Amino acid sequence: MKTSLKKLTSVLLAVLMLISVFSVISVSAADISTTATGVSTVTLRPGVAAKDNPVWFAWTWDDNGAEKWVYGQKSGNDYTFTGVLKKITFVRMPNDYSSKTEGDWEKKWNQTEDLETVNGGTYEITGWGTDKLEGKWSTPSSSETTKPAADKQYYLVGTINGVDFGIGNDYDKPTDYPIKAGETITAKFEGDAYINIKNIANDEWFFTDGFPGMDAKSATFYNEKKHSFDPNDKEAKNKIHIPGNVEVKITLIENNDDTLTLSYEISGQPDTTNPVGGKTYYLVGTINEVDFGMGSDDWDKPTPYEF
Repeated sequence: MKTSLKKLTSVLLAVLMLISVFSVISVSAADISTTATGVSTVTLRPGVAAKDNPVWFAWTWDDNGAEKWVYGQKSGNDYTFTGVLKKITFVRMPNDYSSKTEGDWEKKWNQTEDLETVNGGTYEITGWGTDKLEGKWSTPSSSETTKPAADKQYYLVGTINGVDFGIGNDYDKPTDYPIKAGETITAKFEGDAYINIKNIANDEWFFTDGFPGMDAKSATFYNEKKHSFDPNDKEAKNKIHIPGNVEVKITLIENNDDTLTLSYEISGQPDTTNPVGGKTYYLVGTINEVDFGMGSDDWDKPTPYEF
């Protein structure tokens, strides 16, 4: 009887130990699974580091040993990272990495410090830093993308209709293209335009940080008094390109961080019959063995070769 009782006790203890082991294994597996699937979605606003059209990755990890690369999906001027873990480093890669799924520490252009992930937050890069990119987190509750539409007025300036508007010798003059924050205007330029912005008081000027590219339809403009442009880059303070000879709708948004967003969309058909605005020219010179439209007698006369 005593022997049977001892055997029964041994069996019960063995069963309890197995239950305990399976419980530990079950909890550990659940923890690893939860971590591996990611905990957050975050947004990167590259700011000054958008220069040269880089590709962005996030290196993300947690305290349990999980780690992985996450590709940044471009959305307007921002990048979205889904499934990131407890800690994150944003990594700026060359633009030929757009088809890759992982970054490369050896070939990176820049990176941020190691950061604590803020779920749903936006990390905005504010400067190049001495070693790593500088920035700050904001959350949806403390930062909205744009301010409400305002009556503050600006001017579109730059190279417009083939001449300087509101810049150079005309820097202190208004232009033919006033626009209010929150407003959309319609324009049709004679030839391609390269545009930046100034305020109506003529004491605040806004530039893109680097050229956004010929096909960019939206760009962030920075106040030159408040933004640190790269002093070694002659192209740092730049403009947006807007195609000419076609009707476009241009929208200006005033952001909470004292930047402006200018965007456009083509609303008409390209003018292929009059691409240079209807100007008339004459071929002149020695034609058919005589002077046409030149010399002391004919310099001010039209020629038969008009176009």
